[in-house]
Amino acid sequence: MSENRGSTAIEVTLAFLLGSVVGAGLALLFAPASGEETRRKIRETSGRLKDRVREGAEEWRGTVGEGLGKAKEGVKGFVEDKRTRSHAAVSAAKEAWQNPPKSEGEA
Repeated sequence: MSENRGSTAIEVTLAFLLGSVVGAGLALLFAPASGEETRRKIRETSGRLKDRVREGAEEWRGTVGEGLGKAKEGVKGFVEDKRTRSHAAVSAAKEAWQNPPKSEGEA
């Protein structure tokens, strides 16, 4: 069976950035301009790309932080449940040890 899953935010962001870089490079190669003009375009394009990367990184941090927060809460709940059950089991064992059931011969 094949697993069908959607793209993650990281994959979408990386695909977008790669497409931006390739598009900018092709535009520079095929657009006739002077060296000074080309350098200016490269500076502008790199500045925009830097901003996009920064925005993507911020989004990624938010997504990862949210996921880690949910995981942390899930682990806390799991640990608390196991702690409560362990304490209950220890209490029951102590009670059984201190008050053993009476056999039929003892009355």
